[in-house]
Amino acid sequence: MIRATLEDGEHLQFECDSEENVLSAALRNNIILLSECHKGICTTCRAHCSSGDFELGEGVSVYSLPPEEQDEGYTLLCQTYPRSDLEVELPYGLDRVTFGTSRIEEVYEARIASCERWTEHVVSIILELRDEFDKPRDFRFTPGQYVKLCVPGTDEWRSFSMANVPDRSGRIELMVRVLDDGVFSNYLREKAKVGRVIEMKGPYGEFRVHPTASPRYFVGGSTGLAPLVSMLRGMVEANDSTPSRLIFGMRSREFFFYAKELAVLAKALPTLSLELSLETPDPEWTAHTGNVGEVLEAVLSQTGEAPDFYVCGPGPMVRRIEEICQAHGVHQDRVFSEKFLASG
Repeated sequence: MIRATLEDGEHLQFECDSEENVLSAALRNNIILLSECHKGICTTCRAHCSSGDFELGEGVSVYSLPPEEQDEGYTLLCQTYPRSDLEVELPYGLDRVTFGTSRIEEVYEARIASCERWTEHVVSIILELRDEFDKPRDFRFTPGQYVKLCVPGTDEWRSFSMANVPDRSGRIELMVRVLDDGVFSNYLREKAKVGRVIEMKGPYGEFRVHPTASPRYFVGGSTGLAPLVSMLRGMVEANDSTPSRLIFGMRSREFFFYAKELAVLAKALPTLSLELSLETPDPEWTAHTGNVGEVLEAVLSQTGEAPDFYVCGPGPMVRRIEEICQAHGVHQDRVFSEKFLASG
């Protein structure tokens, strides 16, 4: 028996055989929990097991579920095979659970409005959604969420977080990391042009800003900057004056992107401090030197603050920030993170 407690205090209960994973068992019982890849990669189905024994499937890696998180009782429901009754805690409310035998996901046709290479490894894509009358189609999402795009000419889907906020314009701003031989990366290099159409689904994800009386620290690496910018822009729209810091860094000046846009964002949100860094700075660089972990260590040591954390970027970076938070006594319930696992 699986007993699940949700963030809002509601409960779910369903049977699960020892040879099936918890996510599949829920689906068999017409309970659709939040999930995406079903392969132990995306971490959307991450939950905490407070009681019971289980075995993890082969899909779990140190990137999707580090050993220290496993030791604390965290698991991925798509890779959780019970060996006893389980008590699990889900990080979302009952409103995010669907009941039924199927889930129909609407597929949007998104037109490329802009495709610009910012650096050797980062491309900016702006998509537009239009209705049958060629007018902007409203697309609602919560800052921090992401969409999935189908690579044209294939059955492959890739996930990307929005950097903008919903504004009824039908425009979606994405930051894409370009890999050497990724399916979507190759499409960007060889075929992507303004006016071409890409199929899109979403929004997805529970990465979002939470109400707090504490300062907020946003820590990003590479294109993990996108959902953090979306959250901060959401704070601007909501007139949220919570003191905040954005800690963002890249290897060197040639890899750095979005500097002008961040300066504009800081002006629009006076309670935001930008903590920008380069690991290898040039003589004209006047901000921080080092990686984001080193910058965070320095800032925490100087301020003595006890903030809430929003962390997004490559798996190793996210794990390092979580370790720093733990070392400074920040409870794990105040660290909200999303790992970007490169799939190309």
